[in-house]
Amino acid sequence: GEVPLDRLSGTLIYGSRQDGNDRIFALDVERVDEGAVTPTLLAEDAILGAPSPTTERMAFYSTRSNGQGLFGIDIGQAPTSRIIRFTRFAEDGAESPASWDARGERLVFASRREGDRQSRIYVTWADGEDDSTTIANGGDPAWHPAFESIVYSGVDQTGNRPGLWLVDSAGGNPDRLTTVETDRRPQWSPGGQYIVFTSLERDGNWEIYRYDTVERALTRMTDDPAQDVVPTVSPDGQLLAFLSDRNGVWAIWVMPLAGGEPVVLAPIVGDIAAWEKASIDWVP
Repeated sequence: GEVPLDRLSGTLIYGSRQDGNDRIFALDVERVDEGAVTPTLLAEDAILGAPSPTTERMAFYSTRSNGQGLFGIDIGQAPTSRIIRFTRFAEDGAESPASWDARGERLVFASRREGDRQSRIYVTWADGEDDSTTIANGGDPAWHPAFESIVYSGVDQTGNRPGLWLVDSAGGNPDRLTTVETDRRPQWSPGGQYIVFTSLERDGNWEIYRYDTVERALTRMTDDPAQDVVPTVSPDGQLLAFLSDRNGVWAIWVMPLAGGEPVVLAPIVGDIAAWEKASIDWVP
């Protein structure tokens, strides 16, 4: 499989650390093939950006010392602005990106807000009222692009049987998809057939995998001693992008979702200290 670098489209939204600040950038993918592209700064003192599917709003975790928590910004506003605070706990959304429902009305996020410091999955209306309900035990939640299904990395209601799980938005109908504890950061393909994720324990280092929800079949996508992490699928469902520190520097890599050889798409502005605080999202 070859990557048609001259025919890519959409925007890649990613976070990195630049000049000592947490920043979220937007990269115009169509212009990457023309050479050096300077990404647009979207948010300052912010990590784990999650753009809404229906509006220009983006949810993110604010790392401001006096204002940590799950906030929203309207893309195109000043990078320092905060339009809305979705919830009131500083722990909400701190470890993995929040994820929107198909209508852009609700958010699912992970938090260690409870006294036992266990990570749980919460759903809230994205109106700032903070009416969060707990639906599962774990982290890394991602809402299906069309349905009420939410995939997450965690355990069952008794705290056992780790792996990737599916639940509905009320926490019902739990379905265990995988059995490896380090299966992390699942993301849906736009059509919802595939879930891509990164895992450590399957092959001894962080690699990208693709799970087919129809066939219930798993495919390994990358094979490199570097860290291949936080995958995202292109809006047309054809390509897979991810972050990797191959060659000793963090960059955005891209490959066919059907399988093939990854190629470098673009360097990362700034640096990524720990990939767990990084995210990447391919939007139209």
